[in-house]
Amino acid sequence: MKNTKKWGDYFILAEDFGKAFIPDFVRPIFRRYLEKAGIYKIPYTIFGVMFYISVIITGLLFAYLWPIYFVGLGLLKTLAYTFIFIFVTELILALVMMGIVYVYIDVQIFQRTKEMEDVLADFLSIFNDNLKTGMTLDKALWRAIKPEFGVLSNEIKIAAKRVMTGDDIVSALEDFVNKYDSITLRRAFSLITESMRGGGEISYVIDKVIDDIKKTTALKERMIANTISYTIFITAIVLGIAPSLFSLSYYLLSMIDTFSKNILSTATLSSVMGKISIAIALPDFITFSRLALMTIAFFAAMIVSIINKGDIRGGIKYIPMYVFGAYIIYSILMVLFGWVFSSFVGSL
Repeated sequence: MKNTKKWGDYFILAEDFGKAFIPDFVRPIFRRYLEKAGIYKIPYTIFGVMFYISVIITGLLFAYLWPIYFVGLGLLKTLAYTFIFIFVTELILALVMMGIVYVYIDVQIFQRTKEMEDVLADFLSIFNDNLKTGMTLDKALWRAIKPEFGVLSNEIKIAAKRVMTGDDIVSALEDFVNKYDSITLRRAFSLITESMRGGGEISYVIDKVIDDIKKTTALKERMIANTISYTIFITAIVLGIAPSLFSLSYYLLSMIDTFSKNILSTATLSSVMGKISIAIALPDFITFSRLALMTIAFFAAMIVSIINKGDIRGGIKYIPMYVFGAYIIYSILMVLFGWVFSSFVGSL
């Protein structure tokens, strides 16, 4: 017999815990928000599993910190500090996990919206051709649904089914448009629905909407092509210039430190040069440079995302590429410059 057990079933009461953390009055709002991302069922099991993961992480941290901070305290202090530690840790982990889930869903919504915008002109062309052949609005809408339109086909199919069950086509299309935060979808379908209400020439309006979408798309592509030099410049800074400068700065500090120690070891010059020193320890500088590089790479990836996609969500994949790329290149340059400067520093 085939085993149909899901991975979430291995966590006892995971679904029940997930339902407990989402209040009843929030569920309809959360369900509508998930539908924008193509998720039509609230994943209670996943939320329950996330709760188990947070408990495990909290337990491991508590076991690690127990001999350091909790041993030797009185009973009352131990209980109080344990409660505060568990509460604060769970709260922080819950906020982090909620942030991760929100970012994931928000990116999914953006990608679905962008996918619909990309095929909107082709869909409207087929819809308009169907109207020109004499089909009714609901039949033309249904016949325009094609598998290659992906997300847009699924959403229009929902609207078409509403129309076929007696709902008004204008209200069905307006509900679909209001579901997503897209200026392109809203402008296109608002013109079409207004034409339907006014009884005007719908085919003529759709032709104008298609031309406007194509012109807007061409303008966006031209803008991206004109800003490619900025993308290259930012990438060169993050993946080349910044790691090189930080690694060179480290070996410059190392040379100054070695040089100052040699001078201070000379008795005749120690009184004159006794104040030569560097204000930061070399290991601390390495930690600082790594954190600074990762911060620079993170914000640079966000800027590149805005330049190329018009939104941070469209290029969120650039963030790990830039962050890990800068870190790896910095590590490689530290080794290479170490070979170059080792003989020179040793001669000082």
